[in-house]
Formats: sequence, C-alpha cells, structure tokens
Amino acid sequence: MFKAPFMFKTLGLVLGALMLSACGSSSSSITSNTSAELEIAIEQVIDNTIMPASAAFKAQVQVLDDSAEFFCSDGNINEANLLTVQEKWVQTNDTWFQLLPFNFGPMITSVVIPNYYYIDSFRVNGVDSTTIVRAEINNLLSSVTGINDDLFTTKESNKVGLLALEVALFENADSGSTASSDIVSEFASAPRKCQVLTGYTAELLRRANIIDDGWITDYRSTGSGYRELLLSGELENVSGEDGSAATTKIVLAVQNYYDYLANRSVTSSVAQLSNSIWDSLGLSIDITQELLEGKADTNVSLFDIMNNTDGNTLDVESIKANFITIHAAIDEANSTDLQAAAKALDNNFKVDVTTGLDIDAGLSFADGD
Repeated sequence: MFKAPFMFKTLGLVLGALMLSACGSSSSSITSNTSAELEIAIEQVIDNTIMPASAAFKAQVQVLDDSAEFFCSDGNINEANLLTVQEKWVQTNDTWFQLLPFNFGPMITSVVIPNYYYIDSFRVNGVDSTTIVRAEINNLLSSVTGINDDLFTTKESNKVGLLALEVALFENADSGSTASSDIVSEFASAPRKCQVLTGYTAELLRRANIIDDGWITDYRSTGSGYRELLLSGELENVSGEDGSAATTKIVLAVQNYYDYLANRSVTSSVAQLSNSIWDSLGLSIDITQELLEGKADTNVSLFDIMNNTDGNTLDVESIKANFITIHAAIDEANSTDLQAAAKALDNNFKVDVTTGLDIDAGLSFADGD
C-alpha cells in the first residue's frame, strides 16, 4: 500500500520527464505503476474532481438558501417562486450525488456522528425517514415554540437535511397535496412553514460549509485543510484518523458507494417527491468515471496507470463496459439493471482497481452497505 508523502517540489520535473499524455489515453508513455505517477494522478483527482464537487455542493446550497429566503420575503410567496426554490433543491441534490461517492474525511469530520448523516439520512442505513420528517414538520407548525436557525442545529440527523427540505418544498404538510397551488397556500397561510423552510436551508448550508472548509482550511480543528494533511502524509497524526494513503481512502469510498447502490432501494426511496433521482444518479456515475479517466487537462489518470501495468488492460475495458451498462440502466430508469451494474462496478473497485493500482489487498471493503 502506497504511503509515501507527496513530493510537490518535484512534481514539475516528474511530469516533464514522463511526457505524460492527457485524459486516460492508452498511448501514455507510462511504463510502470511507480509511486510518483500515482502521487500525480491522485493529487489531480483530489484537485480536479473531489474538491470541485465539494465546492459545487456548497455553492448550490447557498443558492438554495438565498432562493428560500427570497420566496419567504414579503410579497414573494407565489407559484413561480416556489417552482424556482424546488428547482434549486433538485440542483442541490444533484451536486450532493456528485459528492456522495467521496464519503470520507470532511464528509465524516465528527468521531461521534458523521457530518453526512445530517445531510442524507438514507445514505446512513437505507431507512426512508419521510414519515418521521412529515411528523416533525407538523409538530413544528402546530407548536407555539419560537423557530430560529439555531433550533435546527440540535435536531436528530433524520429530521433535517435534503429529505426534510424536499418534504417541506414538495408537499402541503396538512393535506399531503403535491399541487404547487396547495403548497403555496400553506406557506402563505402558515408563516411558521417559511421559518421551517429557511431553518432547514440554513442548517444544510452550515453542514456544506463544514465539508468544504474541512477540505480547504480547517479539518477537525487542526488549523490545516484535509487536502494538505492527506497529501503531506500528516493525516496519521490527527486523532481519529488511520493515516491510510489517499489512494486507499478514495478507492474504498467509491467502492462503498457502488455497494450502496447495489444493495439499497435508492431509486424507489430517494428524491421521490421531486421525481429527480435518475438524473442525480447519472451525475454520480459520471463523476466516478471521471475519477478513473481524468479530465481534459489530466496529466496522468488512474486508467493510464492501470493500462500500463502488465495484465490490467482487460480490466480497464471491463470497467468501461460496466459504466456503459449502468448508464443504459439509468437512461431506461431500470432499477434491477442499475443494481446489477452497480454490483459489477463494486466488484471492479474491489478487485480490478485495487490490483491495477497496487493497493493493499487486505482492505476491509463494504459488503451490503
């Protein structure tokens, strides 16, 4: 298992010497799976794929929060503005699914209750908490206790987050109607509903900030960003961290995500009121494919390294074929085929990617997330 520190000062020299080709090209001049090549590839995965996904989620939650505040301001509670907020929720959920495959580090943060629990309760254990959220919203609407943003920082993880916002935005709490006119009518007649809505968005934004700030500036109150700690090899000095290499953490996280898709009823339990789960899933598959293939300006991709390691070319082709299959399942909204393809990709990450990148075969992979 690779654990060597990243050699930032020599990066330019290594790149120049290797004369690497762009974006997953099979014509790369790499001839061996050296630690220097893997360092370059993983740093680019973090900088070009994972951290931009974190930043995009944070930015989109801010847009959602602003949109909710505008909708709830004087004279703005109408169907057109409701549809805008609903659209912003869908876009926020899309960006979440682009970040969700990288469920480690700042996504966890706390050693007590992981940060992502408060964003996506279904990801935790596959339990649909819609009924619990509905009861919580009705309790908040009927109570006389004051509502402010701080109230939502104390709520249980399955009573806040994306699901809570979806329920608040896409149905009338009293009647259960999903008609936009009925939802608007409730917001107009029950001012506390807007307080609930903006309380939810503020809490989601707080959580998104924790994730992005953790990557960039301050992870677990260390005064250093997770990126810096991970790439410098200093993460092992942080309490609660195992110090495993970046490659290991990333591959384990993505494998765990595909295990989740293969074993949980995601397509029938997530984003149902908004009817938007299939697009979100497509984006999540895209970003895991990008993880392996690289982007247009990638100097060396993980597929490059696998292709230039003896015996792994067929493995790369198998992974690419499984990506085609899972995209077809999404295009057809076929849950059975999606889970089968996810299981195949789960196995690809367990076996082919770990072998191709020379990752420790003794890792504890997820089995039935």
